[in-house]
Amino acid sequence: MLARGRAACGPANISRLPAMDLEEKTIEKPGDRCEVCGTKLTAAEIQAALESGGPALCSVHADEVVPVAEDEAGFGEA
Repeated sequence: MLARGRAACGPANISRLPAMDLEEKTIEKPGDRCEVCGTKLTAAEIQAALESGGPALCSVHADEVVPVAEDEAGFGEA
């Protein structure tokens, strides 16, 4: 349904709009448990997750993560 007249978009209705927060939001602190096994993380493991921007992983599961090289040969080549 279309609103008629100026009442729908007039200055009186502008004050009813919620304020918008345009700042980028980041996670301040990762969880205190490993995302794979649920074990409690040490301070060093939490710090590593913060620095890498990756998932919160215990040292056992963090060692299993293999970084993927962008220029790895063999994939997509015929």
